[in-house]
Amino acid sequence: DPHFLGAAADGMALDVPRVATAAENVEHGGALPSQLAQKIPGSDVQILIFLLHFLQSEGLSAVPVFINGGYVRDLLLGKEPDDLDLSLCLRDCPEEVTVASLLDRVGAFATSRPELGVSQVKVATILSNESKDKNIDTFKAYFIDAGGKKTEVDVMPTIGEETYDADSRKPIRDQRGVPEDDALRRDLTIGALLLRVTLAEGDAGGLSYEFLDFYNGVEDIKRGVLRSPCPKNKTLDEVRFMVLRTQADEAIAAQLGVEGWPQERALQTLWWAKILIDDPVRICRALRFAAKLRFELHETFWGAVPFALEALHVKAAGSRKNTEYLKIAGYGFKSISAFFEVAFGFTFGANGELRLPPPLFRGQ
Repeated sequence: DPHFLGAAADGMALDVPRVATAAENVEHGGALPSQLAQKIPGSDVQILIFLLHFLQSEGLSAVPVFINGGYVRDLLLGKEPDDLDLSLCLRDCPEEVTVASLLDRVGAFATSRPELGVSQVKVATILSNESKDKNIDTFKAYFIDAGGKKTEVDVMPTIGEETYDADSRKPIRDQRGVPEDDALRRDLTIGALLLRVTLAEGDAGGLSYEFLDFYNGVEDIKRGVLRSPCPKNKTLDEVRFMVLRTQADEAIAAQLGVEGWPQERALQTLWWAKILIDDPVRICRALRFAAKLRFELHETFWGAVPFALEALHVKAAGSRKNTEYLKIAGYGFKSISAFFEVAFGFTFGANGELRLPPPLFRGQ
């Protein structure tokens, strides 16, 4: 369990008002309330309508389109969202239909349908470095409207369940996944929220939004808690096999006493460990969101972190860590103070022997 070094404290609770949320009237599988839908910028609505008509022209009108990630979270926090990230569920499509193959034709469609308001689509990159490493079919593009406004959009497939070879830690990713599996791979429940977007029925020409919350992200927003998604259909033994892939991992689990924990705690901790091992910079991200939103880190964070500390220390690029810290600096003094309170104020591990600063502030 984590121990706070300094003034008495309970977890990471700070003496600040909770950020106001607009999450009271949303539920899984329900329509996004109109007061939240109205916060979606008109330029993003235009792009979504354009993409849905493009899919119709390709004979793919049944392909589900989702807004994901921080965009949905910010809507529920009462903020105007940015960074439009989309995912397409290609599960029922022919194998030759990929995000990249669709990209090849979207520019010509923009030229042929100027009335949809997108005059040009420019590809920024087919694959990010991270996506290349993970062999994910994705692209980043700029959608330019008739007035010359440029909007950056990331588009990728819904990623399904990850599997592992017996002798490898590198996951094999199913790029024909379902949205529930895609949400599970996110690092925090508050970023695992989805909006399925469809063209509204009738002649109004607008959009309909179905809200999807597979892992109780809304409840975590209401409670002010940061927690990773956790699978509902896997046993503890299955998760142990996925996570404890080396003798070092087994040793950490033994030192922490995972075997003696309640099953729910052990399952949540080990799954979060998997998420952090896959990308240890997510430790920095979790600290950033705790500082930004004044949310508490769920207790299982501190059990998960030891499994990824070494990778954060020696493998994670210092430039990626620095990007997270610069974002924290941009949030202002209170957020900076909250970050340093957690980064330097807690010990954790089996005997409280671990601290965050060495791996946080060293890197390649």
